[in-house]
Amino acid sequence: GETAPMEFGRATLPRLASLLTDADFAKAAARASAMAGFEWTDADPLAAVGKLSTPVLYFHGGSDTWISPENSRQLFARTAGPKAFGILETDDHVTLTMRLDPISRDVLAWFERWLPAAAR
Repeated sequence: GETAPMEFGRATLPRLASLLTDADFAKAAARASAMAGFEWTDADPLAAVGKLSTPVLYFHGGSDTWISPENSRQLFARTAGPKAFGILETDDHVTLTMRLDPISRDVLAWFERWLPAAAR
């Protein structure tokens, strides 16, 4: 599939993205890599979560058109340590962060279970 920068760019700036080719996106990603001193392929979140032993809680908006919920599903599937996953079907990339009430009980229960007592 597309790289995260391409997916995000196409979703958040659709008018501009419609004027850009895959080659344009690739050139921009290469320039960003050179400026930042890293390669996009070095940033492999799927490999990284496979090495985690810490608990990870995922939530994703089911109507997110900026970053597909499939990304979180793949991360969840590859996460090695304790994990939980929730989809809020009617939320998108922005509204999920604005409506935390639907997940607050789950988040609190998660922290109560996994946050070390000394850190509370």
